[in-house]
This record gives sequence, structure tokens and C-alpha cells, in this order.
Amino acid sequence: MGCPCAVNVPAMLSPEFPKRSFLRFAVVIDVAALQDECLRITSRSWLANGSEDIHPATTMCVLRGGQQGDARDICEGEPHDHPMLESAPELRRLLAVDGPFGGARFAYLFRVAAQGVSLSHVDNAREWQDNYRIHVPVFTNPGAFIVAQDRSLHFGLGSAWSFDNSQPHGLVNGDAARVHLLMDVGFNQTLRRRLEEAEFLHGEEYPEHQARIRDKTLRRAPYPGDVAIREAIARNRADGVSDAIVASMLNLQRIPARDPDALCWTADMIARLSGNPSLP
Repeated sequence: MGCPCAVNVPAMLSPEFPKRSFLRFAVVIDVAALQDECLRITSRSWLANGSEDIHPATTMCVLRGGQQGDARDICEGEPHDHPMLESAPELRRLLAVDGPFGGARFAYLFRVAAQGVSLSHVDNAREWQDNYRIHVPVFTNPGAFIVAQDRSLHFGLGSAWSFDNSQPHGLVNGDAARVHLLMDVGFNQTLRRRLEEAEFLHGEEYPEHQARIRDKTLRRAPYPGDVAIREAIARNRADGVSDAIVASMLNLQRIPARDPDALCWTADMIARLSGNPSLP
């Protein structure tokens, strides 16, 4: 179980500093340490993002958030620090109240597969609307771009970045996996100094990027969450349905597998998720 985080900064924006696409913050980022900490995160800590209809190539790892075990953890519930932060000092520094942004309310890693896309959308959860979204690239490549308000910008290593996530946006990725640390931060005096000093970058218009983030053929069914899957397993087992058939049913419905690196559901995955041995 995680521990409650010591962030008392409320979710709020400042009228003096509206969100803008794009901003680069002059902060010190230990990229090598971040990469090492990210590589040491176990595969079980990476979850389906729950919004595969928008982010069909993305998995997430919650660092500070709720404890429901699904996508709601990045925007709902009392924020808790998740266990992997205990052995990740650079990540803890970036999230801390005395860190470069005055304390993140929610924080998570987003991993996008090579050639992946996030379709155009607006971050409409209250926590996403009322906080500043900050990106810190951990692994990236020259073909990775955030596309916001029809303008594209590559977020390079060694800096922190922000954009207006209340406006339509998406992303396109290049030929390698892209991992960013995402933080949602309420207005505070430390962040105020960062915003005052931030460099504004307009970005460029790339019609091919705009076409990719509007390609609805890339949508996938969203992962419904562990609770919903466990309930479905229990119902089917009560009817005498085997774990192998349950896995086949999920695959036919194109429900993303719980293990983000897996191509499809298997009976063993059903057994692990339910906590019981697989039925014959």
C-alpha cells in the first residue's frame, strides 16, 4: 500500500498564468537517473491506460495517485505515493513539495509504443482541468511530437514542458518507445516562478501529424478495470465456463489484456487476476 503524499497544494489555476501551448521550463533534470529508475520498474507495475479508444498504444505506471488499480488512479481519489517511488530518488525529487514545481498532486509515467498515436482529445477530468500538466521526457526519439491546437512540438530530454491540455491535443511517436513523466500540479509560488521564467515555443504545423491524431480507425476498446474483469470471471465461473473460454471471450470483444506487453488474454492471465488456479 502507498503512503499519503504530503502535497497540500489545492487543484487550481491562476488567472495570471493561463495554460499555453507550448512552454519549456529551465529546470535541472538528471536524465540518466530517471532512465535508470524507469528501467527498474517491474512489468507488473505497467497498466492498461483505460482509454485505449484514445491512447491505443499507451501503458501507464502510477507513481502518485489513487489506489483503485485502474485508470481512475491518475485523476481520482486521495493521492498516495506508490511503492516504486521508495527506490526512485530522482522521481521523488521532481514530485516533492520542495522540488522544482512545488509538489505534484498526481504523477504517472506514460509509455507509448513505437509508431504509436494518441488520438485528438481534451483532458476533461476535473483534476486535469484544474492543474497544470507538466511533462518530463525520460525516453524519446526525434519522431515523437505533442500535437496541440494543430501545432506540433518535440519535447526534448533534459527539460520540463507544458501545454494547454484543456484544448484538443494528441501525440504521434517515432520508431522507438517514448516514456514521459506526467505531473498535474496546482498553482503555487514555486510553480509561479517557473511560469514567469518559462520559454514560450509556438511549434510547427504538420498536416501529417494532424491526420494521424484524427484517424479513428486506430481506436481500441478500453480496458474496463480489474474490478469489472474479476466480476466477469466470477460470473462465468459460476456458470461453469472455463478460464480458457473466458480469455477467448475477452479476445473476441477486443478487450486489451491486463498485461500490457501481451498480445491477447490467456487462461493463465485470468487465473492470476482472479487469484485462483485456472479451471480446466
